[in-house]
Amino acid sequence: MQARSWCLGALVFGALLVAASLVIPWLLGPRTVWTEEKAQQHAQAAAKLHSLALRRGQAEAARQAGKTPALPPHSHAHHDDEPPPTDDQVADARTQFDRTKTELQQAKDSGRTTAMVLRGVGVLCALCGGGGYLLLRRTQ
Repeated sequence: MQARSWCLGALVFGALLVAASLVIPWLLGPRTVWTEEKAQQHAQAAAKLHSLALRRGQAEAARQAGKTPALPPHSHAHHDDEPPPTDDQVADARTQFDRTKTELQQAKDSGRTTAMVLRGVGVLCALCGGGGYLLLRRTQ
């Protein structure tokens, strides 16, 4: 009788773990990790990288054509007299963008790993508990 109680307990515990694994992503989801400030930083890093790459590409194209670089249609006035960005400036912008992109991906994935582990352990407990209960019930 005591062994059947343990099996039923394992079955119920497994079901609770599976239920918890379904709730965890909502509790530890991206909105709890990815703040508005981080979203703005990511957008600024992307815009800076885009701007530097565009300026660099236009300067390179103009140099190859032997002309002065044309301004992009959405150019800002403060870029008019600036020389094309250096490799270091583009690399720094790329590094900043990659860092914020990695943080965004981690925010998206937060809670998923924990939920998957809980779900796996829960299913294992439920299977062992249910199987043990059925085996003990047949033998008695």
